[in-house]
Amino acid sequence: MKRFLGAALGAVLLFAAGCSNSEADAAKTTVESFLKTQQEGDMDASKTYLAGEAADMFDTREDMRNGLRSYEEAGVNSKTLEEFVDAQTRACSMMWEKYEVGDVKVEGDKATVLVNTTGIDMDD
Repeated sequence: MKRFLGAALGAVLLFAAGCSNSEADAAKTTVESFLKTQQEGDMDASKTYLAGEAADMFDTREDMRNGLRSYEEAGVNSKTLEEFVDAQTRACSMMWEKYEVGDVKVEGDKATVLVNTTGIDMDD
């Protein structure tokens, strides 16, 4: 999960980067927008901030639900599966309980943004 988070934030930064002071502000705003959608549990909106490998690894709500098709075929109630997806989404949002976007460093067409987060550790 930590590898994914690094890749996701990296992709957000590549997506946002251009580069100058206003570009640094744009990168920071993009990262803040991504983190806000994560905190809100809006996986579909979150994915719009990602590109490349990070976007490929990131599941939207529909992706999560489609991943449970075999359970539905085995007879698990559709409502139960929707509640499971809701719980997964809430758990993901808990990783971002609090966040603080710090320094932005712009080099060429890439930006690095320091983000401190407080929330549950998904490895647990």
